[in-house]
Amino acid sequence: MVKQAKDVMEQTFVLAEAGTILKKAVFGENGEDQRAVVVARDGKIAGLIPPRSKLWLQSRNNPEKLVDEFVEPRLLICREFDLLSRALARWKRHKCDAAIVV
Repeated sequence: MVKQAKDVMEQTFVLAEAGTILKKAVFGENGEDQRAVVVARDGKIAGLIPPRSKLWLQSRNNPEKLVDEFVEPRLLICREFDLLSRALARWKRHKCDAAIVV
């Protein structure tokens, strides 16, 4: 699933493996903190760090912290319209929040 997401949206997010330190996850970023970071564990999406999360600033102040500490595990990532509508309906039934990263 992570590979599929990377194939479709390679330009729009950073892919970081769980357990990666912030210094490596945002290395080379220009400080604009605009891209989401998808955190993967064993080839599956473990969570998302939303855009504008101050991750870049944290990477400067605490470069040894792990990306895992900033993951929003309750966010849902979908790319198919029909899958998205089903997922949002399910989350609404369970009174959860959802975010769409485009």
